[in-house]
Amino acid sequence: MFFGAVPLCISVSWGIIIYTALETTDRLALPLLLRPLLDTLLALTIDLAMDAVAIRLGFWTWGMDGAWFGVPLGNFYGWFWVVLSFSLLVRLGPLWLPGRRQNWLGDIVLPVLAVPLSVLILIQALAVYGWLVQRGLPVWLVVGVPIVVSALAVLSRLRLARQDQPVDLLIPAVPLFFLLFFLSTLFWDGIAQLPVSLSS
Repeated sequence: MFFGAVPLCISVSWGIIIYTALETTDRLALPLLLRPLLDTLLALTIDLAMDAVAIRLGFWTWGMDGAWFGVPLGNFYGWFWVVLSFSLLVRLGPLWLPGRRQNWLGDIVLPVLAVPLSVLILIQALAVYGWLVQRGLPVWLVVGVPIVVSALAVLSRLRLARQDQPVDLLIPAVPLFFLLFFLSTLFWDGIAQLPVSLSS
């Protein structure tokens, strides 16, 4: 166990997911400020598939039943802010470094500092989440609005993405593996049912 109730494998898995999201979006000609949004959307796509299966495989448990195959929607809200804030800090941090060059300060110190800063941002985001839900705003709306706004912002510019740089296949293979493994398990174990017309 690592950091109380969080298994070490979860921290490592999320490190891999975030790293591959950052490396993938670096290959696109998106403006610097839009890359963290796409990083976040890529990571959430994996989490949507992973969490519904992981709780049934005993990876972890929730204290409450959630709307997404047993996963509370607030989980996705939390990961939205963790990935977004980490990506923003790591991507924009070098702009304030001396000489704006990548060196050990930007490559090592900045990501290490971005982790606790992301946690502080998460704590504030969860306070806003709680405040909005207590005032009667539907949870799906609180969670969905930032995701939909991010997706629209990215899609508006993604068509201008640069296609001349080949993507190292190992980079998208990692999130693709996570996604395919958990999606296939979702249907293989009967957690999600195919419509009758498709399953017969």
